[in-house]
Amino acid sequence: MEDAGDVDINPFEPTEEVDSSDSSDEDAEANYTSIKALGDTDCKVCYFFNLKYRPKTERTADVRTVFTADSNHLNLDTGKPEKGHLCMLCKKAGIAARHTFFTGGVSTLCTHISHYKDHFKVYKEQCEMLGIPVYQHATLKSQQNTGLMCQGTLDSIITNQPHSLPFTQAGLLDYIIELVVSVDNVFQLVDRHPFRQLLMYIHPSLEDKDIPHRTKL
Repeated sequence: MEDAGDVDINPFEPTEEVDSSDSSDEDAEANYTSIKALGDTDCKVCYFFNLKYRPKTERTADVRTVFTADSNHLNLDTGKPEKGHLCMLCKKAGIAARHTFFTGGVSTLCTHISHYKDHFKVYKEQCEMLGIPVYQHATLKSQQNTGLMCQGTLDSIITNQPHSLPFTQAGLLDYIIELVVSVDNVFQLVDRHPFRQLLMYIHPSLEDKDIPHRTKL
């Protein structure tokens, strides 16, 4: 006999109606966010994987508009062959092989391109013709964001004033090579006394021994 105060509760039937629509919506939204995050991560992984492991010829397609691979270049100092890249433009201009051969990576090759207007012109034209993206590091130094911004006096035009680079012997050699590349029969100029005096006048601490001779080029 049941107690009058006892209540018969069926465990399989809810005691009150529960609105499950809100919790279902929240669960669905949480699942969607979780799945989307996993998908975004997979996309990033695939992108970087493809970027890193795409064929080497594709990764160096832009610099190969100016350079050609040389796997058997003779190192005059060691007498042994080495792998690297030869600048076709410098070679065509008659620059000595020691200054046209590079063993560094893509950044080294792009730095060389960025020093010379004729190099960058050929590089940019070839990349555009072949539909290859131009590597920012190869952009001419004068076009890179290394300058100071100043306000125009009349028309408020913003102009870019590049920093003056500190003097170095390596920098001097770069500019002389650029001069050789851009001017015909300039080799003799490097050894001319007035030219060397001009360089020493511009930079008083410079001595004649610091200025490379045409035999170095």
